[in-house]
Amino acid sequence: LYKSIEVDELVLGNERTNMKAVLSFLSDIANAIYETHSVLGRVHGDLKFDNMVMDERGRILLTDFGTSTCASVGMSISPRDNMGFIYTRAPENFKEGSRPTKRSDVWAFGSLMYKLFTGEYILKLEVANTIHDKGLIEKYRENIDDLIKSRIKRNAPKKFRRFLNKCLAYNPEERY
Repeated sequence: LYKSIEVDELVLGNERTNMKAVLSFLSDIANAIYETHSVLGRVHGDLKFDNMVMDERGRILLTDFGTSTCASVGMSISPRDNMGFIYTRAPENFKEGSRPTKRSDVWAFGSLMYKLFTGEYILKLEVANTIHDKGLIEKYRENIDDLIKSRIKRNAPKKFRRFLNKCLAYNPEERY
C-alpha cells in the first residue's frame, strides 16, 4: 500500500521534475507536521525523507515516530541529545541536553525544502566538516545566520526565500 519516496526524482537542483510536484510534496509534508503538532500533540524530531512514504493516492505521510516527544510545556524530563537526522537537525539540537521542539521541526522542514530546491541540505558542508556533532554550533555560531541567508539568497527560488529564511532562522524564536 505504501511505497518509499525517491527524493532524487523530485530535486529541482537536478532539474528532474517541475515546481508543481515539489510544491505538492512540500504541502503534504507541512500538513503532516501540522497534524503531528496539533492533532497528536507531538514533535516528530526526526524529519527526513527516509521517514516518509507515499500512500496509494500519492500523498506523503510521516513515519517513524520513535524519536517523537510530547509537545507540551513539560515535554520530557530527559534530554534527547543528538536526536534527528544530522542534516535536518536544528542548530539548537546539537547542544548537549537539548530536545526536539515544534520549532526544530520547522527547521527540519526548511532544510528538506532547501534540499528539494537545490539538491543539498542547507548546512551539509558544515556538518560534514565537523568531527563531533556538538562542535558544529560552537564552530559556526558567529556567522551561521549570515551563511544560511547567503545560501538561500544565492540558491533558492526567489518566491521562497523569505519563507525559507523564516524556517531556517538560527534563533528558534524567529521561526514559524
